[in-house]
Amino acid sequence: MIFSPLPGKPLITQGFGQNPSLYAPFGFQGHDGIDYGCPEGTKVYAPHDGVCTVKDDGTKNYGLSVTIDDGKRRSLLAHLSQAHVTNGQFISQGDPVAKSGKSGNATGPHLHWCFKIVKNVVLHNKTN
Repeated sequence: MIFSPLPGKPLITQGFGQNPSLYAPFGFQGHDGIDYGCPEGTKVYAPHDGVCTVKDDGTKNYGLSVTIDDGKRRSLLAHLSQAHVTNGQFISQGDPVAKSGKSGNATGPHLHWCFKIVKNVVLHNKTN
């Protein structure tokens, strides 16, 4: 089971697969996740257990992001303002991992959540 990375019933501002023409330059057939509208600094929680990887693309791509991987599932939480985890850290579902923001290629504050299935060490549905 996975949980939403935000508490309550967050507002979805862009769904998976939407706006294919905007994402074609990135090699995607559409938006590769779900965007939740939320104020900068909103606490973000782990949707499932796993090992964390923190990456900072600066003003490009996903900006500051945290990837959580358990070998079967991979979540990317992006456009963050802060990360509360470190590379290689194991976290449990529901643990606070970051704060939302507008880093990277973002038009405003939100949380981008990309969820993928991993089978036999191969990431499935890589390009949507």
